[in-house]
Order: sequence, then C-alpha cells, then structure tokens
Amino acid sequence: MKNGELKAILEQMVDASKEINQLREQNLALGERLRMIDLQIRELREISKAMDQTTGRVKKADWLTAVELGQVLKVTPKTIRTMHTTGRIRGYRLDPENQDSHLRFILSEVQEDLCKIPS
Repeated sequence: MKNGELKAILEQMVDASKEINQLREQNLALGERLRMIDLQIRELREISKAMDQTTGRVKKADWLTAVELGQVLKVTPKTIRTMHTTGRIRGYRLDPENQDSHLRFILSEVQEDLCKIPS
C-alpha cells in the first residue's frame, strides 16, 4: 500500500473512533436519564401507596360499572341505572358535568344504601 492510502485509512479509523466515543457519551447520558426517571417513578409509587393508606381512598379495582354491579346484585344494568337516578343507590359519573357520562359504583356504598331501603 502507498503512504497516501495508509493515511486515508488512518483518518477513517480516527473518525470512526471519535464517532464511537460520541455514541458512548450519548449512551451514558441516556442511561443516567433512565435511572433518574426510574427513581422518580419509584418515588411516585411510594407517594401513591402512602396516600392510599392515609386517606382510605377507594382503589380503581373497587369501582364497578352498572353491568358489573348488576351481575353482583343479579339485576339488569338498567335497574342499576334506575336505582341511581331515583336516589336509591349512590353512584359517580366519570364526568360530573355531563349527565350522559359513564357511571361507577362502589359496592360497599351500594350495600349500605340497599340496607337503608325499607322492604
């Protein structure tokens, strides 16, 4: 090989080495960002867990749709919605401003409400 060819190959290798180092630095920076995000997620989970314990907040799994509540009580979803509309049982709209929004019920509250209804 000629001296000029060797210099060109050497320059290509130096350029490739610089590019590899830049990619390595970017990878380290991304890894650090991922670690920070992971720590923030862990902190938020701990905060959420503490809030659930201290406030006695109802968990998402405790909310039932009219269909699910109807299955538990062995009545139709229409009956559930009628009972809610007439005030016999408590329920919550996902969008309180919109009367057509979906209803959700908390079984323990519905059971309390049904115990108050005279036979």
